Amino acid sequence: MTTTDGLPKGWEEVALSQIAEVRLGRQRSPRRATGPHMVPYLRAANVTWKGIDLTDVKEMDFTPHEQGTYRLEPGDILLSEASGSPSEVGKPAIWRGQMESCCFQNTLIRVRSMDPDLRDYLHRHFLADALTGRFGAASRGVGIHHLGAEAMSKWVVRIAPAQVRNRIVEAVDRSLSRLDETVALLERVQRNLRRYRASVLKAAVEGRLVPTEAALARAERRDYEPASAFLKRILAERRSRWEAEGKRGPVEDPEAPDTSDLPRLPTGWCWAGLEHFLLAIQAGKNFQCLERPPEAGEVGVVKVSAVTWGTFDEQESKTCPSPELVNEEHFIRPGDFLISRANTIQLVAACVIVSRIEMTLMLSDKILRLRTVGKVDPWLMWVLRSSHGRREIESLATGNQESMRNIGQERIRAIRVPLPPEAECRRIVAEVERQITVIEHSEGVADTSGRRCSRLRQSILKWAFEGKLVDQDPKDEPASALLARIRAERVLDAPVSAAPRRTKRKK
Repeated sequence: MTTTDGLPKGWEEVALSQIAEVRLGRQRSPRRATGPHMVPYLRAANVTWKGIDLTDVKEMDFTPHEQGTYRLEPGDILLSEASGSPSEVGKPAIWRGQMESCCFQNTLIRVRSMDPDLRDYLHRHFLADALTGRFGAASRGVGIHHLGAEAMSKWVVRIAPAQVRNRIVEAVDRSLSRLDETVALLERVQRNLRRYRASVLKAAVEGRLVPTEAALARAERRDYEPASAFLKRILAERRSRWEAEGKRGPVEDPEAPDTSDLPRLPTGWCWAGLEHFLLAIQAGKNFQCLERPPEAGEVGVVKVSAVTWGTFDEQESKTCPSPELVNEEHFIRPGDFLISRANTIQLVAACVIVSRIEMTLMLSDKILRLRTVGKVDPWLMWVLRSSHGRREIESLATGNQESMRNIGQERIRAIRVPLPPEAECRRIVAEVERQITVIEHSEGVADTSGRRCSRLRQSILKWAFEGKLVDQDPKDEPASALLARIRAERVLDAPVSAAPRRTKRKK
C-alpha cells in the first residue's frame, strides 16, 4: 500500500539535516603540513566502494578545537565530495573507528546520524544515490563535479519504518554480497582468459602451437621448404615491387638481425627483421582538427586511441577542418596494417589489420601504415602482440616510462621477428585466429554478465528505497515516530539562551 505521494505507508521523506549533522572537512593548507598537533586525516582517496582504505593516510596539524570539530566517530558516514567523474561523486563509506583521533579533509563530507539505528540504513541509502546516478546528476561544476555540504544538508532521504529499515539493510547486504561473489568470479575468468591469450601467442611464436613443418615432413617422409627459402622469396618480391614502383638507386636486402640474445628457434625456422617484410612505412600529417568524428561527406583524421591491440575504432577520430588538407594518399582502406607510433607503454606499437571502414579517414602522424610483402600481415600482428613482440617493442620505445612512449620508423624496422616455413605459418595463423575467436567470445560473455551485474546492483538499491525489495508490515512503527523522537531530542539538547538583562529606564 502506498500513500498519495508514492511512498509506501509508514515512510517519510525528510531533508538530511533533520536527521543528521552534515559537515565538510577542513581545507588542507601547506602551512599545516607541520605543527604541534599533528593528526591523521582522511581524504577522498581513502574512501572506496569497498570501504575505508587506510594504506595511505596523511597527517596535518589540527588545533585541539579543530580536532573536536573534525574528529571522526564510529558510525560516521563519509561521502566523496568531488570527483572528475560524476559516477564517483558521493561515494560513501562508514568509519568504524579503525584508528584513534582521525580527522577528515574538505574533499569529504561527514554525515553523523542523530539516531544510531539510522547509520547503516543511511549508508545503504547513499550507496543507492551514488550508484543509481542521483548524486552525479545533482553535482555541480565543470571538469570537477562537486556535491557540496549545503546541498547535502537539503538532500531528501526516504525513511522507512523501523523493522523495514532493518530488513532493507539485511536484504541489500545479502544481495550485494552475492553480486560481489559473481563479479569476483567474472574477474577471475577474465584474468584467466588474458593469461590464456598470452600463452596461445607465446606458443605460436615459439613453434609449439601446431606441429612444425619439419616434424610433419619427417613423419610423412617428405621434403619441406624451410623459412630461409620463404624469406628469400619475400626479399625477391620486395626487390621486384620496389623496382616496379620506380625506387631510385640499387635495392639492397636488409642485413640479418643480431640474434645472439634470442632463443633458439624450432627446426626450419629463422630470424628476420621487420624491415625484411616492409616496402614502406607511411605516416599522415599533424594539424588542428575539429574535436568530433566526421559526419557524412566530411573527412576525418584518426586519433591515437583509434588503434588498440587487434581493434580499430573509426569513431575515435577528428574532423578535417579544410578540404585543402585532404590527401587521398593517406586514406585508410580495408586491409591496411596500422600501427600506433606513440602511446602508453601498454599500447605503443599496438597494431591492427583494418577489416572494414565506413568513414573517410586519413592517417595521423601517430598512426602509421605498414606496407608489406609476402602476405604475412596476420603473422606479424600476432608476433608483435606476443610476449616476444612486447619485449622487443619496450626495449626499442623511447620516452618517459610514466607517460607516452614513442617508437620511430627506424626502430619499428629493427624489431626482430621469428619466421616459420610458409605452410606452417599459415597453419599457425589459422589456429591462433580460431583460439582467439573462442577467447573473445568468452570475454564478451563475461563482459555482458558484468554489465548485467552492475544493472542488477542499481536495480536492487533502487527497489530497496522505493519499498519494493522487502515486505512492508502495517504493524511496524512508522518513520514519523522516529522523526518525532529526533525532534524532541534536538529541542532538549538545544542550549538555553540567557534571559535578556533588564535595565532601568532613565527618568
